[in-house]
This record gives sequence, structure tokens and C-alpha cells, in this order.
Amino acid sequence: MGILALVALPFVYPLIFPVPTCTDGIQNQSEAGIDCGGSCEDCELKTLSLEIGEEYVLEVGERSSVLVRVKNPSKNFGALKAPYKLQVIGLLGELIKVVEGELNILPGEEKYIAEVGLDVKASDINEVTFELDDFEFVSKKDLLDYKIKIEDVETSFPEQLVQTKGLLVNDSGITFSRVVLTALFYTEEGKPVNVGTMILRNLEAFGERDFVISAPRNSLSIDVEQTEISWRVIW
Repeated sequence: MGILALVALPFVYPLIFPVPTCTDGIQNQSEAGIDCGGSCEDCELKTLSLEIGEEYVLEVGERSSVLVRVKNPSKNFGALKAPYKLQVIGLLGELIKVVEGELNILPGEEKYIAEVGLDVKASDINEVTFELDDFEFVSKKDLLDYKIKIEDVETSFPEQLVQTKGLLVNDSGITFSRVVLTALFYTEEGKPVNVGTMILRNLEAFGERDFVISAPRNSLSIDVEQTEISWRVIW
């Protein structure tokens, strides 16, 4: 009888005393919370997601531009090549524009996705949607620090344009094949009223480049002091 008990013990013991796992719904092992921390995934990752801000539709004469802000609330994790889809939908539910791409965003960053110069009036746009497909967050220690700076920004109104100039500085030892620059133009009240974009290619390590971003002037109330330049790297 004793021999039979010893033989059965390896099979019975796990049923009575289950081996702790990262999915058992119990805080055990070295976990800092229920099924997270220690030898399991970081507890922050259980609820972490990128925050999608308001989608703006901006009227630019007979055309329009759309703008979406994405924020990473984490100080510890970022995202690389997170797939996104931006859709512009008309009054009858028709798809006016679909834009797909990949987003790189470091801890604590905000990035803007813009599509400018759509051949449709703002009044004919019913909705703008922005969705992120599946991706995994990456620990800060495994991410590159881009070390990109924007300097000497100056906004003016040449002819019928709103135009901003500046200097893009790369203080890292990495050459970036593409950097998307987005210029946001605001009223004195802080409301976005126009947007322009450009792509700088082959930004060399420890290099710098002048840039000029223009858009048709659509408002007399643009405050040049509130121009914001956002950048994002595309690998």
C-alpha cells in the first residue's frame, strides 16, 4: 500500500497543491500583484495602452486636413512599429481615405498622425476613426533614445500660406532614413486650426537639417507664437 502511495504521489500532489503559475489568479511566487511582477510580466502591462486623443477635421478652403494625437502614458515602456489605420468617412458612410502605417513612440511621448490636403470639404466629412492593431510594448532599456530636437522655429504668412521654418537636430549616433515632421497651428485660445507635414530623409547621425513646412492659410486668427512641431521616426 505504501509503495502504491509513493507511485501515485507525483500525480496526486499537483492536484492538491497546484504549481504556482502566472495565470492562476493568485498572488504567489515572487509576484508583486496577482499574476504580474517578479517572474511574471510587469504589472503595468496588464492595463497599459496608448491613448488616442480627439480626431480633428480642419477646413482648408475647398479641402480639408485631419489630425489625431496619440499619447504613451507609460514612463517605462514604448512601442515599435505599432500598426495603425486612419479612416476618413463621408456623410453617407463612404470611405474617403484610408491611411495605414506604423507608429514608433517612446515612454511619455505624444505623436501626431496627420493627413493633409484631402480633396473634400470638411463639411462633407462625417467621422474620422483611428485604430491600433496588435503590438507589444517594449521595455525602456531595450529602446533607442532618438535624441532629436527642434530649434529656431519661426512662423510667418508669405502670400496665401502659413509657413514655419526651423532646424532639426539629431544628437544621436544613428542615421534615420525618414523623419516625419508635423506642424500644428493654433489660435490664441489653443484650438488647432491648420496642420502641415513633410518628410525629411536620411537624417545623418549627429547631423542637422533646415526644414520648411507650408499649408494654405485658412484662418486670420493663427497665433504664430503657438506653433508646435511634432516629429516621429519611421524605420
